[in-house]
Order: sequence, then structure tokens, then C-alpha cells
Amino acid sequence: MSPQTLQRNYFVTPWRSHADLLNVRHGLYSPSTPAEQSHAIATVAAWKQRGNVPHAVESTALLMDAMLLHAQFSTSNARQVSFAADPAEWAHQGVTAVTASSFALRAAYTTALSRFVTGFADLGRHRNGPGQSMFDVARSIGLPPHFVELRHEVAHEDLPGLARLVRSAREAVNWLWGVYWAKLPQDAWEAEAGEEAAAQVDMQSLAAVRLEAAEYLKKFRSRRVTALKSKAKAKDTASPSLQAQQHCQNLCCGEDEAAKWTQVASVLIDDGLIVPSLKQKKGPLADSALQGAYLIWDDLLIMLAAGSPLFIEAFLERAIAHNARLTTTDEDRDRADPTKWAIYRWIMHVLDSDNWLEMRGESPVLFEILALRECILHPNTQWSHELAEEILEGAEMDVRATWKSLVEASALLSDHDAEVEEEATKETKRTDDVKMEDVPSEQGGWRRETGAWESLPIGMVAE
Repeated sequence: MSPQTLQRNYFVTPWRSHADLLNVRHGLYSPSTPAEQSHAIATVAAWKQRGNVPHAVESTALLMDAMLLHAQFSTSNARQVSFAADPAEWAHQGVTAVTASSFALRAAYTTALSRFVTGFADLGRHRNGPGQSMFDVARSIGLPPHFVELRHEVAHEDLPGLARLVRSAREAVNWLWGVYWAKLPQDAWEAEAGEEAAAQVDMQSLAAVRLEAAEYLKKFRSRRVTALKSKAKAKDTASPSLQAQQHCQNLCCGEDEAAKWTQVASVLIDDGLIVPSLKQKKGPLADSALQGAYLIWDDLLIMLAAGSPLFIEAFLERAIAHNARLTTTDEDRDRADPTKWAIYRWIMHVLDSDNWLEMRGESPVLFEILALRECILHPNTQWSHELAEEILEGAEMDVRATWKSLVEASALLSDHDAEVEEEATKETKRTDDVKMEDVPSEQGGWRRETGAWESLPIGMVAE
């Protein structure tokens, strides 16, 4: 089993839902007011701080921002000129404002257009490989070549005229609409309704998988116990395990395979099928009961893990998550929970026992890494931390070097926290020796405190 089989691809977007992206598209291309367009541009700027903004989205916002700035300059100039009383002052204000705004607008347009062209050229080179000119890349992605000429002119010559820049910006946002924005799903509400309906169907199908798995695995446990008690032949005792493995494989195949295996693992762990009834943790009786559980379930679990890597990932996740779930506010009672102790020993049995050695094959480290990852993701109790420490103690050097610091950082009460708490206790004791020096009464009765400051709740006065 290779690590690649357990990898998943995640795509991180700066927007929370697809509807957010469509709302920004509407604000950029079909705003009812300039304020709405300005809000859409500001939203893209906020997404930019989060990262992973598609270049098409960023370029559209920059170009629209330049165009919005142009409209604001035009409105401001008209208002400024209309308010001038003296004709001479009118002419002076108009010429100065128009000249200043023209240069600023040309700079805004050229910056937006340059980033638009350069960004898409870089994306094209990344896709087609290095060594191509910007013109070749533009042709390969369908970008009109005159945009590349405009970028070259902006970088090496004088700024182009404002009218040309305005035409180019409008053409650029139209091009972006065709290559990106128009290809988005048209109706966010229909898309979300479809997603909700699909999720509802998925939940129902997963519930059905869990129900069927629970019924079948309970029957398997009964048949397996009967076969072991009757001292049947090895072939006869292995038959129920093989049938159960094939049934679970058929039950979990198809779409949402990982989620279905999680349901099977939940039946085994959360429903307590693999956990014997224990009155107390540890001791000869508890050890004997666990050995019986291993005998009943080992063959089937090993077959399931060998048949699908997703099963062992789901099994370890559910086992560690179960122990991390606080069932009482009393930490000592939680630590004495025999069920959690049995699940803890089950995890170590999977990681260390000879029965599982052949199944782990040449990559036993992968099981350890999966368990350590789940311990870090479920640090709610000392169960997770102790399990991680025990795994690290027997792990290879490179595993310890990589994961030890992560495990220590995830612990809710680290050694550093204990040292800080101890030092705070000492500081509190030192405040008992604080003395107050009286100030003469004619100065208003104030007293000056000497020594360390004693912290008291608001409303309480030091005696």
C-alpha cells in the first residue's frame, strides 16, 4: 500500500460559497449603482489577502477599478468646473484638473492592463513550458496579440493615450467574461439547491450503508463466536470472515467510498462491536477479553485493510476520535474508562502486533503516520497524547524527527504550560509579603505600594 493511495486533492478558494463568486460577478459586470461595483472590487481585494484568487478574477477587479476611477474623475471635474464663478478661474480649474486626472488615469489603466497580460502569459508558460515568447503564449491561450504589444509599449515607451487605454480595458473585461465568468454556473440558487438535494440523498444512502453494515457484522460476530467455540477447522472459521469482507467491499464500492468505509468503521468502534464488555481497564480479565476480541475480528479487519486502504484510515480516525470525545467532565473518570482503554489497545494492536505485520508490508510507517495525524487532529484528552507518545517511542528516527514537535505543539497541557502555571503560583505566593507604606494624611490618604503587584478581581479592595 503506497502513501499515494491515501492522498486526497483539496481546492482552497477565497470565497465561502459559489454564490459569493456569482455575487461578485454581478457586482462587477451588472452593478445597479457605482457603490455596488465598488463593493465587488473591495471584496476581491479582501479575497486577495486570503490567497488563491484566480488571475481572471483579480484582473477583472483591477480593470473595473480603473474604469470606476475614471468615472469618478469625470464626475468630480464636471462638478468642480461648474462651481467656479469667475470665467478665468473656470478655465484654470478645468485645464488643471483634466491634465492631472488624465495622467493618473493613464497610470491606473496601464497598471491594470500590464498585470492582466503578464499574469496570463505566466500561466500560459506554466502550462506550455518555458522558452516561449509572450506572443506565442498569447496565441496559445487565445489572448489577442495586440494586448502584448500594448504591454511592451507601456514597459518600454511612453504611456499610451487615454482613449486607447479605455478601449483596451473594455476589450479586456469582455475577453475575461468569455474565457472565465460566462463559464460559471448561471444560477447559484439552483446549484445550491442541487447540492443540498445531493447531500440529502448522500446522507440517506450513508445511513442505509451503516444500518446494513451493523446488521451484517453483528451476525458475523455471532457466527464467528460459534465457530470458535465449536473448535471448527481453520477453513470453516475463515469462511465467515471472507464472506463478510466481500459483503463490506460490495457495500462500500462506488461513489463516496471513503464516507461509506467511515460508516463501517463507526459501527465497529462507536457501536462497540469489537470492544469486549469490561468492568475495569487492565488486569488479567481485561487482557483475556481483549485477546478474545482479537481472535474474533483480526482476520476480517486485516482482509478489509488489505482490500481497501480507505478502511484502515477510517478505522484509525474513528478509534482516536472516539477516545478524544469527553464523556465526563471528571478527567480521572475519563482516564479510567475501560471502553476507551480497550480501543487504545486495539489501535496499538493494529500498529504493533505480528498478526498485522504481513498486512502492513513494506510500509508500516504509513500506519504510524495515519495514527499520529489523527492524534494531532483530536487532542481533546490525554488519550490522544499518550497514544502519540507511545507510537513515537517505537517509531523510526525520521518519523520521530518529523512528528515529535507537532505532537508536543498539539498537546493541550504542554510542559511549557506547566512551567508557566508553576511560576504564576510562586508569583502569587510572593504577593503575600507585599507591604504598604502609609502616606501622610494631609496628602489625601493615598498609599504607595511597595513590592510586587497583587492581582485582585474587579471590585475587591486589598486589606
